[in-house]
Amino acid sequence: MNRQQKCARVEMIIKELGLERCRHTRVGGGFVKGISGGERKRTSIGYEILVNPSLLLLDEPTSGLDSTSANKLLQILQKVAKAGRTVITTIHQPSSRMYHMFDKLLLISEGYPVYYGKARESMEYFSSLRFIPEIAMNPAEFLIDLATGQLNDISVPEGLLASQGAPDSDRDVIKYLQLKYKAQLEPKEKVENHRNTKSPEQLQLAIQVKKDWTLSWWEQFRIICKRTFKERHRDYFNKPSLVEIPDRN
Repeated sequence: MNRQQKCARVEMIIKELGLERCRHTRVGGGFVKGISGGERKRTSIGYEILVNPSLLLLDEPTSGLDSTSANKLLQILQKVAKAGRTVITTIHQPSSRMYHMFDKLLLISEGYPVYYGKARESMEYFSSLRFIPEIAMNPAEFLIDLATGQLNDISVPEGLLASQGAPDSDRDVIKYLQLKYKAQLEPKEKVENHRNTKSPEQLQLAIQVKKDWTLSWWEQFRIICKRTFKERHRDYFNKPSLVEIPDRN
């Protein structure tokens, strides 16, 4: 890839992530004022997708953002996924609007899955188990309550009821959900995974193609060092920062 192609790639990512307004602004940090929190998140994602990865793994990308910025970021990730990349992200307490942007959902309780499948079908699955919200609820809040064993305003299956008319503990609820997953969803998932498994010949070809495009360790090290120096020297060695006097009042 020549320099012109690299610049074109950068321009495409800037436009795709909506970063045109701050393209000439320093990112900043704890001591240097720069772009906003939402723009910083999008810039971090831009770094990752610049090399066109097939998989993008993000850990709570919406944390620290207001609802508007978080929603905009999820819309961008949705576009990235529709462009052919796999996007996996952990997220806590998404709004109902954000929840419906997800294609697939993995719900984990105490380290074990209690649901995996299409996000829009999760409510239907738990309703089939007789876990039904008794009031209007955000689907994400409903699922988090189930994952933690909290059944306030949620109907309970008869098989889970104790003599007092309620489960003995939150742990009983979680154990029940884990057993149902193993009995109903896990077998289907194994069949689906087996159907989508590539042959050894296909895997070997994919590895060979990857090798043809991979840089050497030394070349990667050189590029990363150069990029890191270029990023940091503007923050810590520019003249205004060096002569700045802190306010002691």
